Amino acid sequence: MYPNGDQYEGLMNDFKRYGKGKHQYNNGDIYEGEWKNNKRDGNGSLFIKSNEIWYEGLFKEDEIISGKVIDSQENKFETITDV
Repeated sequence: MYPNGDQYEGLMNDFKRYGKGKHQYNNGDIYEGEWKNNKRDGNGSLFIKSNEIWYEGLFKEDEIISGKVIDSQENKFETITDV
């Protein structure tokens, strides 16, 4: 557990998130997927609690690269590329 209440379960390298893991943020957001040098990097899914949406796709150095967004009703899909 982090001092701010965040929680992380997964692989680490030199005290940094690395490989597969799940991070639960203190605001209710959840990321599960691949990490590299303490950043979201690779395939993963991110739940954004404030908007009640899921993002599934590819991350690079904490940025969304491509994927889809699913709303809370699971009926709205949007393709994201090169954001």
